[in-house]
Amino acid sequence: MNSASRNSRFGRETRSASAQWSVRIWRGATLAHESGLLAADMREDQTVMMLDAATPGDRVTILIADAQNPDGFLSIPLAYAGPLWQPQRNMAWSSGDSTKSGADTITSLSGVEYVTLRWQRRVLRIEHQSLGTEELPQIRAMLALGRTGANILFLPDPGAGTRSGDAVFGRIEAGEIASSAGAANRRALTLTIRERL
Repeated sequence: MNSASRNSRFGRETRSASAQWSVRIWRGATLAHESGLLAADMREDQTVMMLDAATPGDRVTILIADAQNPDGFLSIPLAYAGPLWQPQRNMAWSSGDSTKSGADTITSLSGVEYVTLRWQRRVLRIEHQSLGTEELPQIRAMLALGRTGANILFLPDPGAGTRSGDAVFGRIEAGEIASSAGAANRRALTLTIRERL
């Protein structure tokens, strides 16, 4: 979530543990960045790559090498490549995460339940108590994009070694932007992001 980074993310993939990938960023006909072939840090069926510095470009190409894939094909239904933005101050400790699921349940005459799980998704509740007023244009732009049904990528801790599994990519909803500290330069906002399946 660093404004000086570029990010690539794939989710709900069918890749083996030995999969590798490389990312190239092009500016016109000029190759602006090439990651080289790297091991894909697969966690929660997704992987994230962050660059150390902003690398503007108008085209991204991604190569995936996965000779050990038992399915014989790659399925990558969700992907994101682009800039990240990080608020000046962290989200509140009262933020939380959960998992929602849908299932068909049949109950026998003796009360035994037979459950068929249909889907499950991660849901994050992000509470922020100290956004600066100068950050509101970025927040409002993100929320406007979210209202269209577009996916938003959220990384709770961009520096964490587990960020590939921690990232949630999906629809976002927000409460009202409140003045949490009176006249001080602080605004509060609660966001809910649901993993796109």
